[in-house]
Amino acid sequence: MEKLKILIKPILRALFRALPFAVQVPLSRGRPAWAFYIRPVARKFIIDYYLGDVKVQVDPTNDVERRLLSGSYEPDTEAMVKRFVREGHTAIDVGANVGAVALALAKAVGANGRVEAFEPGPFFFARLEANLDLNPELKKRVRTHRVGLSAEKGALVWQPSVVISGTASTYIGQIDSRNPHIEVPAYPLEAFANDVGIGRVDFIKVDVDGGELEVLVGAKGVLEKHHPVLYVEVNFWDEPTRARAALLDEFLRGLGYKVFKLLPHTHELVETKFPDYSFNIIAMHS
Repeated sequence: MEKLKILIKPILRALFRALPFAVQVPLSRGRPAWAFYIRPVARKFIIDYYLGDVKVQVDPTNDVERRLLSGSYEPDTEAMVKRFVREGHTAIDVGANVGAVALALAKAVGANGRVEAFEPGPFFFARLEANLDLNPELKKRVRTHRVGLSAEKGALVWQPSVVISGTASTYIGQIDSRNPHIEVPAYPLEAFANDVGIGRVDFIKVDVDGGELEVLVGAKGVLEKHHPVLYVEVNFWDEPTRARAALLDEFLRGLGYKVFKLLPHTHELVETKFPDYSFNIIAMHS
């Protein structure tokens, strides 16, 4: 049966891609995996059904925004937000991009909560602000910061991906100097939190395409003081990134965190240690 599914998937994908754009969009509602394969037509519009009732701008040529046409973004991520983020919490979104997760966090923390969203990329930051403007009640709960987070204060090189539109990285192993890139300011979360008055921290999501270790090292004092739940993307494409993932595992355990992998579809959490990781991990203080 599993082999049959593997054979059928590319056929269904090809059939879906052949459908007109106007048919693909309604068929993808509730199916983020399908929405990724919607034809990337050159048009821009606003939908009002993201996460049920949230307005967002969508450019179908952008791989990230195209997924929003499903009304969702990443079911696993949204499930973890609903599970761990409560009314009145303070949540931090590192690598906020256009706001897909920041908006979900804003809904979860409620009117008495706070979301701190960090996005250094100029286009992504502008889109994040525009999406918040479309949702005034949620905007009241979100404070945006156009800076990168890292282990030390300084600067990072920020570069949009030439492979997946709508994504970018500040991880040196991903930077190709032959392609467009800019320098952005960077701060350790601990120092930045003190400077701008971020008090309690209950939940931190980190997705920066390779620089997650540096973000968490720069947040060490915050993790030691507040013990927030962590939702972290972990990349291990090659030997250098595998070595960094192993260091991340060691770092979290040294602070008293337990690490859990996230099972797809069921959203079940299973305690684990590297290299038996899922693409996104949850870490909870013991």
